[in-house]
Amino acid sequence: MENKLEQAKAEELIKKTMCLVNDWNYEWAQNKTIEEIKKDRENPRSWHNAKRTTLFYIDEILKAIPMYTGNLNPKWKFYNDVKSIIEGF
Repeated sequence: MENKLEQAKAEELIKKTMCLVNDWNYEWAQNKTIEEIKKDRENPRSWHNAKRTTLFYIDEILKAIPMYTGNLNPKWKFYNDVKSIIEGF
């Protein structure tokens, strides 16, 4: 099971990206669950675009973080876990 910190980061990133790609106010999204956001908006493409954009930026972060620094890099593992959660949304 994923860590609560990774779950919170995944939700924060997808909410912020959803607001960014749709020019919405972030305060609106902060108090909503992911399911509420997905259902509350009329355009399903906006959810798809936000999810795709978030995954793109996480991939860019992962490219910049070395996977191993002697052992598995905890930052790389964290963002890889966040990516897995977002893929499941």
